Amino acid sequence: MSSGSSVRGKPSLQQRLPWIDAARGLCVIAVVLLHVGIFHSFELSLAPREHPAFHDWVLLNEAVLAKLRMPLLLLLSGWLARTKIQQGIGYARTRLTLLSNLHIFVVWSCVYFACGILVPFGQPDARTAPTLLRSLVNPAFGPLWFVYVLVVAMFLLAITRRLPAWSVLLGFFVLGWGVLLATGDVAGLPRAVFFAVGARYGPQLLTATRSWKTIAIAAAGYILFFPIAERLPERSAYPFGVAAGLCAAIVFLALMQAFGKMALARPAAWVGRRTLGVYVLHWPLVMGLAFLGRTQRALFQPWLQTPASAIAYDITISLAIVALCVGLESLLRRVGLGILFDPPRAAKRLATAGARTGTEGDSRPQAEVPNTESYASMTTSSANRVK
Repeated sequence: MSSGSSVRGKPSLQQRLPWIDAARGLCVIAVVLLHVGIFHSFELSLAPREHPAFHDWVLLNEAVLAKLRMPLLLLLSGWLARTKIQQGIGYARTRLTLLSNLHIFVVWSCVYFACGILVPFGQPDARTAPTLLRSLVNPAFGPLWFVYVLVVAMFLLAITRRLPAWSVLLGFFVLGWGVLLATGDVAGLPRAVFFAVGARYGPQLLTATRSWKTIAIAAAGYILFFPIAERLPERSAYPFGVAAGLCAAIVFLALMQAFGKMALARPAAWVGRRTLGVYVLHWPLVMGLAFLGRTQRALFQPWLQTPASAIAYDITISLAIVALCVGLESLLRRVGLGILFDPPRAAKRLATAGARTGTEGDSRPQAEVPNTESYASMTTSSANRVK
């Protein structure tokens, strides 16, 4: 257990849990790493795909990280959002979180659209006004579907907070599978079930990570369900994918609590407290890099000759992009472009008009974690946090 624990089996209610930051940081780094690989380096690499090391590296990214990084991040976000969800949308803190995430989704959808016009890295129809409108209703390309899920899932959970947890979870499962059957896209609402699990069953999952027997069963479940999910078509694989993701979450949370005590966890925790800039800014940077790679292949291929150099390239470029994004967010805020990350004060006042404040609506103990489930508050600047 991390230093944020004061009672055996229960997290401290007064301290931030450092391993949560480290877990979020690793998930966001994995997002960048995957995007660098599948949109840029894998298609440029001269390393033979049949080489065991390079084959395993590609498999790790395309099969493991691609399937697990976002479910884990959603589950953690749901766990951190649970106190606002329990209060309901009648409370100011809940409304501000919903507003902040909605603001980020709309603003950065427009930014990505503008970037797509300036740097034509997508399909031609991706740069039309109807496509922009469709992306605001059902984002299917790029990382903003995650923020979209935060808005929709948190709203639905807040208005159903008094229903039995099992019925809400079943509803999210049916909704997710239905959307997948209708759209064929597993990203977006099909993954909202993980946010719901974190919000309604997060403490139970955390308790489960203290049992070696439970961890062993979860690991065995992942080994069982993941190959099935990989072999079946996505529409049929949904139940097995959800089961595999939940099993992986238990194992991951257990490992992160041990990892969080190590000095190596500090850089990941540092990133985990700054995920907003990394998440929204990395996409145009990666897409610009992908466009440059397609038009200037000779510039990159000397770095991608062997499996070792290709793997080192992916890791180095990904970490460089993470650092650049953190710096860019700070710079944009300093030059007066904080509107890219936070809604204007007038919108906040409007959203909270008539709302209740405090915690009187929820008699359960609440962890004092800043608004980390809201992307607008994933920053260390206390001036931008809404208590």
